[in-house]
Amino acid sequence: MIFALVLMTVGVFVLAAVLQLAATQGVSGEAEWDALQRRVTLGNSRAMAREHLRSRLFHVPQATNNWPATFTNSSGGFSIQPAGAAHDNYWQALSVTDPDVVLNINPFNLMERGGFYREVFVGQLQQGANSVGWSFALRTRSPVAAGYSFVQHRPADNDLASLASPPYIDLNGTGEQFVGFPGMPRMPMASVTNTFTRGAGDSNGYQGFLDVREGASVYGLFTNAVYQAREPSNQTPRTLQVVLDLAAADPNVANSVLRYDATDNNASFTRGTNVYNLPVKAVVLSGSGNDRGGKPLHVVVPESNTNITGLVLSNNNARLAYFYRQKAVNNGVLFDVSSVNASSWRLGITMSQCDIQFDIGTLEITGGLRTDGGITYQGGSANFIPETDPGGLDFIADRMMWLEDYRAQQ
Repeated sequence: MIFALVLMTVGVFVLAAVLQLAATQGVSGEAEWDALQRRVTLGNSRAMAREHLRSRLFHVPQATNNWPATFTNSSGGFSIQPAGAAHDNYWQALSVTDPDVVLNINPFNLMERGGFYREVFVGQLQQGANSVGWSFALRTRSPVAAGYSFVQHRPADNDLASLASPPYIDLNGTGEQFVGFPGMPRMPMASVTNTFTRGAGDSNGYQGFLDVREGASVYGLFTNAVYQAREPSNQTPRTLQVVLDLAAADPNVANSVLRYDATDNNASFTRGTNVYNLPVKAVVLSGSGNDRGGKPLHVVVPESNTNITGLVLSNNNARLAYFYRQKAVNNGVLFDVSSVNASSWRLGITMSQCDIQFDIGTLEITGGLRTDGGITYQGGSANFIPETDPGGLDFIADRMMWLEDYRAQQ
């Protein structure tokens, strides 16, 4: 009997322990389920807030400046607004030119902080019954100004490993896209403008290449440009080129950068007593020699200009300059980049919707090329080296934009 009584007593304690464990597991399981639901709600809220900002800020033209932005549904919700003064167009906000920032920060690396922020947005993300503070940082910068000598966008499929030395960016590849900083984390490409196609309804998969040219929102006009016949003086002129003299004195304007828009498909030209109206087929940049003086110059050939198919780099140039060619469609006509009496140039180039043929011998170009087209060489090869002292190039070069976010400090 005593033994049976002991067994009964032990059994009571064991049964009580089992019941206590079951009750505890029930409470714990319910708490874990609630915690999981809060995490899911917070993740939904973060994703919705990011998507709202990307669709609003990355879009061209940008949405109206209407803050704060709020949204909620059964899956989550957010309220978000700029921490500083709101802007109508974050693409055109001026870039900093502080050398400590320009030279020491690689904005395409997640280890970096500081510099090139257009705006920081403060938000509250729903997490069940409560909300969580969250910050979203908007950054933009030209990859050429950041020291990437080649940036390839879809649909181009050039073998950059044989064309360029690191660092370069290959947005067409499926592997490592930011080449030149091994072992360092990159931002996820879903954060960048690569998810937005070029132009409304475009399904060609332009990765990181919006249908915009962006430079300084305030600029002066470059005026040292003249039209010349491309044929010798003893021949009847048939085509023209516009010559920009980068060594000439700049116009007396207060703006810190200059721009020249090559908008003329045709122009008047006088030889002797004859006046001709001829197509303008090329832009000639006559370099500044070793003089890096002069304001940064942005040369733009818009898509409305269908005649210009050539760029000539004449003499050497140390002045900061950026050349942008935007075509409406890629019609198979090569854009020819050639040189005359030149061995070194400081230049950034963006070519959109056109293939490029280089005929420049062994010309060394400090700066870089950003393109979505094919690249071929007609003898020799272009030697692009990274720009390490961009200065005002950040004002005039077209940029990429991306979004970083993190939990606000409590």
